[in-house]
Amino acid sequence: MIYKRIKQVREALSFSSQKDFSEDLNMPIRTYQSYEQAKVKDIPHTFLEKLNLKYNISLEWLITGEGEMFLKKNKMSNKKNYIELVNQYLEVLSHKQQEYYYHKIKSDVLELEIKENTTRT
Repeated sequence: MIYKRIKQVREALSFSSQKDFSEDLNMPIRTYQSYEQAKVKDIPHTFLEKLNLKYNISLEWLITGEGEMFLKKNKMSNKKNYIELVNQYLEVLSHKQQEYYYHKIKSDVLELEIKENTTRT
């Protein structure tokens, strides 16, 4: 389960508390806790991308549990590679699952834009 792997990442990075890890990720503790404790059904792709970019965590390992936790070399150094990898994962899903994740990602992006616009005004 992905929430268990998120906890494994925190522990592998030697963060003894959820609070310390959430602060390092620059996110509210309650939000992070909801991910690690499986209190949310879908963890936003932006969070997974943050783990990948900041700590060099394998998206494949986060999503499927297969492979190594840490990438040997940061394959996600730019957004284009990230999008290509996400598309590869989406291709193995059913049409309904693809449609679901398309709308989920779209809503996450829209939510970020709304937050950014709200803080600017």
